[in-house]
Parts: sequence; structure tokens; C-alpha cells
Amino acid sequence: MADEEYLKRLGTYSASVWFGKPPNLQPPFLARYGWSCASSSLLRCTCCHVAIYVDIDNRLSRPLCDRAAKIFEGKVRGSHKEHCIWKDNPCPESFEKLPTDYLQVAAEVADRAVTLSDIRPMTLPCLPAGLNKETGGGEGKEREGEGEGEGKSLDAKVDML
Repeated sequence: MADEEYLKRLGTYSASVWFGKPPNLQPPFLARYGWSCASSSLLRCTCCHVAIYVDIDNRLSRPLCDRAAKIFEGKVRGSHKEHCIWKDNPCPESFEKLPTDYLQVAAEVADRAVTLSDIRPMTLPCLPAGLNKETGGGEGKEREGEGEGEGKSLDAKVDML
């Protein structure tokens, strides 16, 4: 669940609203601390709703830009309200890391695909025909050989895939 929420926050950033920011203020880091991108250069905490406007003038010298970036990094870590869940509890650093062994990732995806391809509709658990969402009720086809009243629908099983 935490990783899904992290990805949701991460998905609020795009090049059109979050660009030209220093390396220490990149979306993966910001999302770890509970911040989503509310609009151009504006961060908002998803819990306490505090906002931070991050704007570093590109006309500043490199040392001043670096100093401003460090100040904003401190605000990202410490601007949450007192009882905000993100104040002292960011997501793990591992959330920021992308896999680097692409062959291993490809092998894992292939293994999962093989596992899913082995699932046959007849091996899935049976559901009452009344739960078939697409037909709106019990109009699903019954499997041959099932007793009447068992309400097991092949359509309901296929819907689960």
C-alpha cells in the first residue's frame, strides 16, 4: 500500500510543472517525504496540506543555487505540521532506487508472465453467477456437470482474469 501511495505522489510530477530543479529536489526524493506536485513549482503535503513554493532563480551563481537547494531540501524534510505522519517518517530510501540489473528484471517479468499464463479458467475459484458484473446478474453460462443451484459461472471466472 505504501508503495502504491508513493507512486501516486510521484505521478503528480511532470516536465511541464517540475523542471530545472536541482538533483536533491527530484520527484522520487520529494514523494518519499509525502509531497505531491500541486502546480508549477508548488509542493503540497498529502497529509497536513502544507505548501512549499520551490523557485530558484537561474541567474544566481552556482554556489548560491546550491545553497538555495539545500535550504529547500531542509524545508522538504521539516516543513510538515507537528502531527503530520511525514514529519519524521519518510518512505524508505529504496523507493527512490530504480533497478539497475535489467536482465534480472526482465527475467522476473518473464517468470511472472509464465505463471499467469498457466492459470486456466477452470482452476479459478467459482463465484455465484449473481456476482457477474458485465451481465448484471445471473445470466452467465453454467459449466457442464455442475449441480443446479451452485451458481458457478464460467463468465464470472473469466472476469477475474
